[in-house]
Amino acid sequence: MNKLISFLLPLLLAPLLLGIIVRVKAIFAGRVGAPLLQPYYDLYKLMQKDYIYSKTTSIIIRLGPLVIMAIALSLISLLPLGPIEPLWRFEGDILVFVYLLALARFLLIISALDTGSSFAGMGAAREAFFSMLIEPVILFCFLTMIFLSKSTSITSIFSGIQLLWPQMGELFVSLAASMFIVLLLESSRIPFDDPSTHLELTMIHEVMVLDHAGPDLAMILYAQTLKLWIFACFIVQLLLPQQLFPLWLQPLLVILGIVVVTIFIGIIESIMARLKLSRIPGPIIFAFILAFIPFILFFGYKV
Repeated sequence: MNKLISFLLPLLLAPLLLGIIVRVKAIFAGRVGAPLLQPYYDLYKLMQKDYIYSKTTSIIIRLGPLVIMAIALSLISLLPLGPIEPLWRFEGDILVFVYLLALARFLLIISALDTGSSFAGMGAAREAFFSMLIEPVILFCFLTMIFLSKSTSITSIFSGIQLLWPQMGELFVSLAASMFIVLLLESSRIPFDDPSTHLELTMIHEVMVLDHAGPDLAMILYAQTLKLWIFACFIVQLLLPQQLFPLWLQPLLVILGIVVVTIFIGIIESIMARLKLSRIPGPIIFAFILAFIPFILFFGYKV
């Protein structure tokens, strides 16, 4: 039963994160803003619409959103919620986690290319380029976690982090900062991308889904909210010393931490503008350095 909680809660709460971001941006702009539950209304509305496919498309664009959604659900099933174990757990699941992330990105890219749209092709090319830059950062973050915890299971990694926090807390802070930059890029948030823009020439992720409609678009958007939850959960697990709190309180603190990360995203989007495409590699390189420093310092601790 507890394992189902760690799986079902993210499915229920993930769209709320987008509502929180929009509400924070509205507060900074002095507006009332959309309701917190607006993402749920949008997903419901999209699910009521029909599928629309271009004559130039193949079965790829039909299968792409379904497989992306299945991958997002698989990722959530591997993620613990504080002390609550995930639905599935085994040694090496973090490697499966990395490969599933890459597979979802690949499917989104080829689905965009399958539309035959020049705009979607442009977005797919940009996504492939920036993915090539960010994947080493993700690998180094996970590799450092594996070395620190001496485990390749996500659940064991999170448990190991809690035990090592008093001695190596600064390493986890650096990893969390790197992971936050990864979150912004993977979730297509400012300063890397602007999900609310209407200028196709400046889009990265959004331009790839312009030709998707109805339930297909709903599945892609929902999978994106789940990815936001996943990376925010990693950040909270790195920063929150849960062993200081009672066991029953730890899951609530993790959820509260995810909300705080989401609020911070909304603040960043309110005070920053989107970067030029030529400047995006700079923060990615900085994220790589933040992930590489704990990797080097870990061996210093061992010596």
